[in-house]
Amino acid sequence: MNDKIDEYLRELVDRGRTPGIQYAWSDSDGTIYSHSAGWAGLAERRPMTGATAMMAYSMSKVLTAYTITVLARLGHLHLDDALARYLPWQPYGPDVTIRQLLEHRAGIPNPTPLRWVHLAADHAAFDEPAALERTLRQYAHLRYPPGTRTHYSNIGYWLLGRLVSEVAGQPFVSFAMEAALPAAAIGPAEIAYQFPVDGSQAHGYLERFSLLNLLRPLLTNRGLTGECQGRWLRIQDHYVNGPAFGGCIGTATGFCKLARHLINTGNHGFGWSRGASFVQKEGGGAGFRCMLRLNWEGKFASAVMSNATGLNVSNCLDHIESIRTRCGEAG
Repeated sequence: MNDKIDEYLRELVDRGRTPGIQYAWSDSDGTIYSHSAGWAGLAERRPMTGATAMMAYSMSKVLTAYTITVLARLGHLHLDDALARYLPWQPYGPDVTIRQLLEHRAGIPNPTPLRWVHLAADHAAFDEPAALERTLRQYAHLRYPPGTRTHYSNIGYWLLGRLVSEVAGQPFVSFAMEAALPAAAIGPAEIAYQFPVDGSQAHGYLERFSLLNLLRPLLTNRGLTGECQGRWLRIQDHYVNGPAFGGCIGTATGFCKLARHLINTGNHGFGWSRGASFVQKEGGGAGFRCMLRLNWEGKFASAVMSNATGLNVSNCLDHIESIRTRCGEAG
């Protein structure tokens, strides 16, 4: 079975679907299998390995939701508390609750967040609270009354990050790295919010001949794209303005480890999209696409991470699961 999965991952690279890719499969005891193929950096021909960090974008929301539940278990907040109890300055009124934010039922708007990034070179001077304040001024009105509809919102999860900062008395990233991730026995080489100091992270790429590249000037910031490398356009290293809604940088095995911890602790698992027999969370933006999938009943988790903007990662996981099924080892 593993040989067939290896071959499939290599084919994705050879057929030009992605420069590089990671896959991991885990049960409640540990990693069953992992494999990587392709390149973390095309120009330097640097191989993709299982330890190569990639941007996770919205897959980060699973960790943000878990971080909120850590605070709840410590007794520092209740999920049905009003957000205004902790962030009275936010513009969405007194009726929005923490649980509604976690479940995307707060009615908060969700404008396209592709411009909510900044170059890695500007990160040290970046002012996240000021960036959130500007966003809230621009999108200050609810789209729906809280609790009446499910409406995905990056702003909602950005506010959850500020909630953590307020309640924990330290920046969201610090609390996640010092409390939430260690509680799940996850180290900074597996999931973090900054690129490795040695620069070993994967570079992100956009397909040159794609609709996304055609629309790029309308959707992304200037300076985000670099040189062309064959059929790929290099995306410059950057950070998401709100780490709570999309700032994680990690590996497929690291995210499987997070899912395994949620399985073993019986965590409610906010932050997921729900399927018939599983929950999953996709992440994607400039240069990367990934997905984490968790089967509660079978207690299996799988993750795929790639450094291509447009790769259909849901199809990748479906295909790999079909391989496992045909080989009689379905999760």
